[in-house]
Amino acid sequence: MISKVLKTDIHTCGKPSRRAVFKGLLGSAAAIALPGTLRAKEHEAIVRISSDVVAEIPCGFMGLSYESSQLSHPQVFSAENRDLIQCFRTLGDYGVIRLGGNMSEFTKWDPNARLESVSGETEGPDPGFGSDCVFPVTPQAIDNLAGFLHETGWKLIYGLNLARGETSLVVAEAKCVADAIGT
Repeated sequence: MISKVLKTDIHTCGKPSRRAVFKGLLGSAAAIALPGTLRAKEHEAIVRISSDVVAEIPCGFMGLSYESSQLSHPQVFSAENRDLIQCFRTLGDYGVIRLGGNMSEFTKWDPNARLESVSGETEGPDPGFGSDCVFPVTPQAIDNLAGFLHETGWKLIYGLNLARGETSLVVAEAKCVADAIGT
């Protein structure tokens, strides 16, 4: 009923009139005050269990998302990280890891980065403050990620730094990921 009232009293500017709003509020107040009048008929619920498949959830439906800055610690996603691999296997044989999100623009492909120089922080800067903090992503991190994915059987969605990345570096990173991970 409220939608009918609003449709009939709309002005050309696309906003409801005061009269339409008042009628809607009055109708809502009546519905709250007289809940028994709007109650649906009660029906008995029946549950039937059968072996019929009603719907099937795809194998790759489940996933986890991580920030790209996590790759600045290449030992996290590696075939040697047995605890994390077991955690993923416990979740399921198939899934999708998404690396990207807000932190993609704070990563930089750096095939020459030394791992000792990487800070312990992976959360990164607050993008609202325009920080110049950059997290290096290296070929070792991508190779380790490939090993991790092989061990878990999970797939990958990989985010690139298209916001502030240099074109040649983004292309080199994408090529490295494609070569290491495959399709």
